[in-house]
This record gives sequence, structure tokens and C-alpha cells, in this order.
Amino acid sequence: MTTESLDYLIRFQNTGNDTAFVVEIEDQLSEHLDWSSLDIKSSSHDMTTHVSELGVIQFLFADIYLPDSIVDELNSHGYVKYSINLKEDLEEGTVIENTADIYFDFNAAVITNTTTNTLALWASLNDLPSNENLVTFFPNPTHSILTISYPELDDASSYHISIFNLLGEMVYRSVDIYQETYSFNMEGFDQGVYLISVQNARGEDITTGRIIKQ
Repeated sequence: MTTESLDYLIRFQNTGNDTAFVVEIEDQLSEHLDWSSLDIKSSSHDMTTHVSELGVIQFLFADIYLPDSIVDELNSHGYVKYSINLKEDLEEGTVIENTADIYFDFNAAVITNTTTNTLALWASLNDLPSNENLVTFFPNPTHSILTISYPELDDASSYHISIFNLLGEMVYRSVDIYQETYSFNMEGFDQGVYLISVQNARGEDITTGRIIKQ
């Protein structure tokens, strides 16, 4: 895998109209994570942490006295940052989602955005299988349009394309391509290195490689 752990940062802000005395965060961990490996990296205020048998993390900021944003915008913010390991032998395409509930005193929960990670099972860039000239990607590096050429494609066959960033997140997927030459626009992609996987109609790897978006 391209990574063995995931890092999460949960931010919160008191946007009410009075000081918050207690802030509690409840974060349900994915079943694909090793709950025992939880590693707190940092937090904005003193807190206690508890992980239940069901994999729910409780971050408790007791006596935090967090001012509201109207009175003191700068100090109305808080956060907790942690790292947690992936379980071993996860399958390619495993999706790991994370959403947290944040409670200010006795108010209803504020629900965070959901983060999603999709895993690619490549050990490193150096461990990618060789291309064997069956498929080519050009231009590489590219600023916008990337073209995949598969001249040995059987007339009755198709192939699939998946592109992952270096965190193992799938950022592009196209299935059942029947053309020998296929192009798509990477203009909206961030600059950097991406991993591309080309599979046949049975889901077997034809080739994998690296592409660079400039």
C-alpha cells in the first residue's frame, strides 16, 4: 500500500453567543482501521480520550472555556489531530470514511464533513509492474490532456482505467473502454505524481505506471 496510516484533523469553532464550557467530539472509526493504534498528535487544549469497544473515539475538552467568535474570534477555535493505522491485508478499492459529531455544552451535535479514502495496493512507486510496451501514456508529464494507447487491444475486448493519488485515493475511474486510443482531461487535477492502473475486462492488471500532472 502507498500508506500504512491515515491522519485526521478535526477542527471546531464556537460560533454561538456565549462561552462554551465543555466541547465533546465523538468520532466513529472505520472497521478497516486498527483502533488500538490510535496516536494523538496534538490538540489545541487539554483533553481526555477514550475509545469504546465499538470504535467510537470520545475527545473530551472539559472546562475548555472556549469564547464565542463574536467576543474573541481568534481564540474561538480548537482542534485535535491524530493518526491511526490501517488494518493489514485490505483489498484494493477499500473505502474508509470518517465523520465526527461535535457537541458544545448541551447543544445538538455539529456534524463534520465526511472524508473518504480509497486504497490502492501498491507497495511503492518502485514496485510497480513493468509496462512491457502494451500500453503507453502520453504526453507524460502533461498539463491537461492525457492519452492512453493500447494498440494490441482485441476487437471484442475492453479495458478499465483507474488513477490514484499518492495517498491511495482514487481520483478517476473509467470502465469498458473499447477504443485503442482514449483521452481525458487532467486540467482539474492538482500538480504532482499519480499512479495509473489499466485492467482488462476481467479486472486483471494489464499494466500500471506513473504519470505527472504539471
